[in-house]
Amino acid sequence: MARPKKIAPPTVAEAPQIAAGRTIVARQPQLATRYRRGRDNILPQLTAARLRRVLDGFRNGSLAEGAELFALMTERDHMLLNCRTQREKQVSRLEWGIVANDRASETDPKFLAQREFLTAFYNGVKAVDAYDRNKKGGLRLFLRQLMTAEAMGYSAHHLVWQPREDGTLGLTVEHVPLRFFENTTGELRWCPQGFEVEGQPMPEAEWLVHAGEGLMTAASVLVHYKRGGMGAFVQFVDKFGVPALFMTTAAAQGSAEWDQHVEALEAFYNDWAGVFSQGSDLKPIETHNTGQSPHERLIDLCDRGLAILFRGGDLATLSNQKSHAGQGADLQQTSGQALLEDDAASVEDCLARLTEMALRWKFGPAAPVLATFALVIPSPTEDAERLGNAKADRKSVV
Repeated sequence: MARPKKIAPPTVAEAPQIAAGRTIVARQPQLATRYRRGRDNILPQLTAARLRRVLDGFRNGSLAEGAELFALMTERDHMLLNCRTQREKQVSRLEWGIVANDRASETDPKFLAQREFLTAFYNGVKAVDAYDRNKKGGLRLFLRQLMTAEAMGYSAHHLVWQPREDGTLGLTVEHVPLRFFENTTGELRWCPQGFEVEGQPMPEAEWLVHAGEGLMTAASVLVHYKRGGMGAFVQFVDKFGVPALFMTTAAAQGSAEWDQHVEALEAFYNDWAGVFSQGSDLKPIETHNTGQSPHERLIDLCDRGLAILFRGGDLATLSNQKSHAGQGADLQQTSGQALLEDDAASVEDCLARLTEMALRWKFGPAAPVLATFALVIPSPTEDAERLGNAKADRKSVV
């Protein structure tokens, strides 16, 4: 993957001006309240035709409606939520370090100085959701927020620099929901109110944008039809989940004895207890199961599709192929490792610009960049050994 284009980093004189810009919510505190109270749930009225219009608009750069739909689907669908969070958390759980790039050696004094500065810089990074400031954390939350680009297509952070007199540099990154941006020109532009047709340019020293695959475009189609299948399946269970009761009696219709049988049948249906006269015949009528219902089949196919999209393979499905028994886990492991490596490389490339800006601020515009942020990806063998050691430690504690 090509190295991100170099940009002019903030100088010592510019950095205090960036910090003085304050946070997104501090600029317009009413936006957070309006955003949270004004969110509209379009899922109940979502049709295939409207979904097509939303996805076409998202592809053309009108991101707000699609971004809001993707967020709602993630909140409401258990399989999508599980697959997304697993994909995003696997990068945030990795160990990290500052390493020398191809222009420096590990013993270069200039590199050692940059490594010391960057280690303190990244350890001090603070992350927060711009419109839900209860969600706050450090570098790991920042990495997880960056990884939302794989699902949403883009992840945008507002940078609040905090230069200090002791020569250290602090940074708070505000994760802004994608619905506050538009991409009609091919570059993200910020829409402060959330409904502007044309947004504002985003200075490179104040914003960090990470682009990903945008898997939610395909996932939203699966979730939409899965919801239809789930609704039909719920109706089926409501109607046929309890067997119907059929009674025959010799009593004449409309007679007192007939009415007594009707009352007894209703009581039996509700309480599963009743008394009937001799000659009455009570039979349950059940639907015969001829295999998996089409509703269950549709839901299962959509769930497997979501697993394949986000995790690279459906472990249960692949492992159960009789002609290739035992190979499903290997394929899942190989695919998952490849996704992890690619995700980590993508995040490293994004943070390269942040690293360069921080180093230029500290060591000057002409200083060479010798250090870079790197994520440590364990091999499958190391993962297995780590899991085994953890289990052994738990047993020893018990």
